[in-house]
Parts: sequence; structure tokens; C-alpha cells
Amino acid sequence: MIKRILFIDDNAEDGRIFQQIIQESFSSIAIDFASSGSQAFALLSKTRTDVIFLELIIPGMDGIECLTKLKINRNTKKIPVVLYTASKNEMEKKLALKLGAFDIISKTSNLSIRTDKIKKILSLSDHH
Repeated sequence: MIKRILFIDDNAEDGRIFQQIIQESFSSIAIDFASSGSQAFALLSKTRTDVIFLELIIPGMDGIECLTKLKINRNTKKIPVVLYTASKNEMEKKLALKLGAFDIISKTSNLSIRTDKIKKILSLSDHH
């Protein structure tokens, strides 16, 4: 059962929309927010996380670098990482999947499509 999500994105509005989707769909899931990769790793060092949603376009350590570090770290490598991104760079998205990203959700798709995909991913992640 998914109990805690880490949402890594420096865009506060995207975080607010994501939180609204989760709160309307799942009553028992907590969300931690990080605006950078380094902030995410600080949170992960002290908080158990079931699923990570990661923007590719973040300051400092970009999404690919953050994903790579998540997948080589023995404490985080098994946590499913879902790209939740505005990036249109298809090569970067393919690389992320190759590096171990669980799935990709485009922020440019409409809200109901994003909501449906988030719900589907979170119900699938229950079985990981």
C-alpha cells in the first residue's frame, strides 16, 4: 500500500495541482515536496518513500542526474521513479526509461489524463 510520495519539482503550481490530484483520489497518502535533487536526497535520508515523482527540468542536479543517483543508491534503487515532466525532449525521456524510470507522465497532457495515469501508476506500484 502506497503511504508516502516524494514529489521533486521546483514549480510550486505543479506541486499544488499534483497534491490536489492525490488528495482527491487517495485519502491516506502523504506527500513530501523537494524543489531540487539535493533537497530530495536529504528528505530520503530520513523519511521512507514508496514512490517518487520527478521533474526532469530542475535546478542544480537535473532530473537525469537525480534519477541516476537514485538508481545506484542501495537505499533508493528499488523505489519506483515516475517522471512527471514538462520536458519535450524525447531522447531524454528514453534515456530516463533506460536508466530505470518506472513511467512518464507529461504535464502537458490534460488534467484528467494526468489524474488517470497517476491513479493507475499508484495502484500498480502497490504490487512492487
